[in-house]
Amino acid sequence: MARSTRTTRNRWPAVGGSILATAAVLAATAAPAQADLAPRGTVQVSVGLNGAVPDNQSWSRGISADGRYALFTSWATNLVAQPAKSGRDAYVRDLRTGRTERINLSDDGAVLDGFTGYVAINADGRYVAFDSDSANVVPGVQVQGRDEVYIRDRRTGRTELVSGGPTSTDTDRFHASYAPSVSANGRYVAFVSSRTDLVPGPQGGDPSLARPYTWDYNVYVTDRWTGKTRLVTRGVDGKPGDGMSLNPTISADGRTIGFTSFAGNLLPAEQTPALAAPAAEGAAADVEPAPGIAAAMPRSARASLVQPDLARPTTGAYYTYDVDSGRIAAASLDLGGQLGYASFDATISPDGRRAIYALPEPGGSTGTTPCCTSGASGRAP
Repeated sequence: MARSTRTTRNRWPAVGGSILATAAVLAATAAPAQADLAPRGTVQVSVGLNGAVPDNQSWSRGISADGRYALFTSWATNLVAQPAKSGRDAYVRDLRTGRTERINLSDDGAVLDGFTGYVAINADGRYVAFDSDSANVVPGVQVQGRDEVYIRDRRTGRTELVSGGPTSTDTDRFHASYAPSVSANGRYVAFVSSRTDLVPGPQGGDPSLARPYTWDYNVYVTDRWTGKTRLVTRGVDGKPGDGMSLNPTISADGRTIGFTSFAGNLLPAEQTPALAAPAAEGAAADVEPAPGIAAAMPRSARASLVQPDLARPTTGAYYTYDVDSGRIAAASLDLGGQLGYASFDATISPDGRRAIYALPEPGGSTGTTPCCTSGASGRAP
């Protein structure tokens, strides 16, 4: 299938801040009837109890397809009646009723005793996936004090473990699962993990904090209806990806997964660029999140990065995975059709047919050129 690429001049604004707001967006085409459930105009999302000003920062994380449910994380302690225990928590704000609810709760409804990182909401707002290093999320599940991925059913009030292996033999506390992305109906959850027991056969390995820095993170997808977990980043040699993979995004139907990877064995050698890992010079008593890498790692893993003279990769290529065929395809193609490095904000469209990413400008400029490619997943347009 022929692939085409095109460029766009759009620039994406940074997201963050202390008080969140949402604004209605008017489209030329008619919006679904459900969109009328949410108010028009700009409304504040992070609102304290009884209309109080939040006492700490909040960050936007997503919104349901009909615009009714806004997902965000916050350090604020006065958003809901239950007192926070862990610092940053995840919340959903019903923009129709004005009700805010905490999402990162245990299966029995208790407030978690650990940190919550990445979160993702499904199309109708019923399911919210999150990662947490809490020990009390699911009773009876031993998580070794590390990050694992969970999903919360807002309708039933149940929370379940997503990143669970068939044997659960991996007890390394530095191994972790994080960064979930959920399909429209909540059935499929893609995530990143360094665990070694999620699927049969070899997967990750022990982390290396020596130069050059390596960490065996792979992308997985779990079918919650069947309980089956599949390794996404499997190379053409049948082995797991030989470099870090991260930043998964799943399509609405769960059939396509986009991800960034430094692995060199996902495609035939002649189709794979040299993935360099530039060294970060100088000793450090602690390591602040580095752009794209440490910032994308779970807190439990970042806490272990206290070795001096760490070498960390700074960029990778973007790929797509077709769940039906098990095929990995190059996505971050330049205008000449060559696979290149992509920015860490690369993502796929809800239908899985297009990937949008930023490539370095020709000539070695430090800037980036957003570029969109059609048919990168190998599915018919």
